[in-house]
Amino acid sequence: MKLEDILSWLATGTEQVRAGEAGSIETLGHFRTIAAALKKATEEVDVFALADAEKQPKQFSMGGYNWTKKDGNMAFDYKKVPAMVKLALEWDSEKDKADHAARMLMAMKATVNKDGYAVDKETGEIIGYPGELKPTKPGLTLVK
Repeated sequence: MKLEDILSWLATGTEQVRAGEAGSIETLGHFRTIAAALKKATEEVDVFALADAEKQPKQFSMGGYNWTKKDGNMAFDYKKVPAMVKLALEWDSEKDKADHAARMLMAMKATVNKDGYAVDKETGEIIGYPGELKPTKPGLTLVK
């Protein structure tokens, strides 16, 4: 199936729901099923695409698309910091917890002492290790 056919089918489904010609719940079910299958397929193909991109410069064009490669880096994972976990647990949803933890991370970065420990701004008390250093994945970004 051609990309244009898939995009047209999605647009037609959306328009039919807007016009009352198709059931919104059934159409949403179709779209979510497609999204789940697309996510799985993307994860599988991503591995091969990254390997193929190794042979390309940082920015390149291929298959009618413009791409930029991003290298994997090292980043701190703050999920195990007790103070952040305690604050994040006060939020209702997983997304809220993650958003709050990220905001706390930004606030706490300024309070990391020279030994790499998080320090309470007011009391000077060592709160704990600021996070675990973990590698991030390299990736390809589709340039519009």
